[in-house]
Amino acid sequence: KLVLKKGSMGALQAPSKFGALATLLAIIAVTALLVVTFFVDIVEIQMDGLVGTFKDVTDQPRIERYSLWKVADLLGNRGSTYLQVVFVFFTVVLPCMHMLAFL
Repeated sequence: KLVLKKGSMGALQAPSKFGALATLLAIIAVTALLVVTFFVDIVEIQMDGLVGTFKDVTDQPRIERYSLWKVADLLGNRGSTYLQVVFVFFTVVLPCMHMLAFL
């Protein structure tokens, strides 16, 4: 038989100053890393076959690397500004707002 002392369960305690500071620094660090990953190349596309041969003949690189920033830039320049805004919102703004909501 389990006997609980009165007030031992369910009582909320304030976090320690060290715990609160560590949590704050962790949230800020993760948010900063989210922003940094926007500029890091995450996709590498290598063209082979007929397209690769065409790229060789026209002196273009067979391998192209893309970051989220490059994709957003290409969407704005060659595509639609609406798609660019939606892409940036869901890949950068929304995740950062999610992390900042923990503060």
